[in-house]
Amino acid sequence: MAIVKNFRVGKWLPKDDQVLNNWLKNITKEAETANENRTLLPPVQLFKDLLDAKPHLKKLLEEAFAEVPNTPEYAIDAFGYPAIHNLDQMYKLINLIIQRPPAYYDNGLIGCPINALFNWAMGTKAGEEFFLNAEVNDAFRAILDYWGQYLMSPASACALNTSPTGWLCPSAIEEMNKSAYGTSFTELFQCKSDKVEEKFGFTSWDDFFTRLFNKDVRPIAAPDDSKVIANACESAPYEIATNVKKHAPYWVKGQPYSMADIFDDEELTDQFVGGTIYQAYLSALSYHRWHAPITGTVTKAYIVPGMYYQASYSEGLIAGKDKDPASPDWSEAYLAETSPRAIVVIKADDPDIGLVAVIPIGMGEVSTCQLEVKEGDHVTKGQEIGMFHFGGSTHILVFQPQVEVEFDLHGQKPNLEAVNIPVCSKIATVKKKTTSA
Repeated sequence: MAIVKNFRVGKWLPKDDQVLNNWLKNITKEAETANENRTLLPPVQLFKDLLDAKPHLKKLLEEAFAEVPNTPEYAIDAFGYPAIHNLDQMYKLINLIIQRPPAYYDNGLIGCPINALFNWAMGTKAGEEFFLNAEVNDAFRAILDYWGQYLMSPASACALNTSPTGWLCPSAIEEMNKSAYGTSFTELFQCKSDKVEEKFGFTSWDDFFTRLFNKDVRPIAAPDDSKVIANACESAPYEIATNVKKHAPYWVKGQPYSMADIFDDEELTDQFVGGTIYQAYLSALSYHRWHAPITGTVTKAYIVPGMYYQASYSEGLIAGKDKDPASPDWSEAYLAETSPRAIVVIKADDPDIGLVAVIPIGMGEVSTCQLEVKEGDHVTKGQEIGMFHFGGSTHILVFQPQVEVEFDLHGQKPNLEAVNIPVCSKIATVKKKTTSA
């Protein structure tokens, strides 16, 4: 199935560019004079030191910005930032961003502000080479780890207020309720307080963003029927692929899945070659924890560090294509092989099912995966197995070739109009393939 483009995956991106343009122009100005920017934070300083010490890397990033066409349509990125050609300005913007929680806008969430700085540059030839560099990725990992620690701190709870840009304003509550198919935030989600002025009891922005559903809000599909597969993430269908090859050029047009590159584990790869992949993407306003799709024993649970700010060059300026308005949205399948991801492989108690892999995948700064299970753990269908911090991008389920998978996408097809399917609800039924005599 071909991937359909020109959509804003998971509502991480704004609807009203003008509103965000105004805000981002303001923060660009503020970055020049903000008290927080009197000195660069240690990870940002290390990033600057890396580029200063490695002239070829600094030149690549400068060339990546320079390769973006000097035309009005590229004067600002999809989030409204003026195109950046000054690295000192870039350092200051990153420095300021990681000292603040994301703001809420009823016109659209600014889900990935650092990603926005590199939106066009990622799709250039120099940008591709720069963001594939291991030292660059180590530097970004340190920057994002710093921001992640801040978002887990009580200071980040300042964003949990009822102002127009607060995450507990009436508009935000309404959108989160709508996304979760409910009408009452406190009935949907576990809250330590029922009072909005007490931030519903959430102690940090991350505590709020990784919130749990209340018991029974998401019933488990057919708990006694092992052939029914439960949805691992609250997510919208993106693509289904069958007979997936061991090796495939995932960076080319169409972004075919490549089992070897997804798993980064030769033994596991061989067990899934020829199997089926289901991919779905998460909404910025939704639930961000992962649940076991089947009952069984965890045989593998590990993190693949991956790389940040990746985009398929078949979809970027390097290929002479129309610009991806919010890179790497056109590269969702490509991210399965390149981005930071968690891999949980479960051996079903039902021998007809075999192994099922759950692979949550990050995107840009939305890349922190936390495992809640380890090898040898026995899990039941619907049990929590991990979570994204600061949201989450996408996930895939991988089935072995010996099973037939009949998907139930709740009356929709994997495409740009798809909407969330509730976590733990039925996503498929499976059966062992029969062989002809």
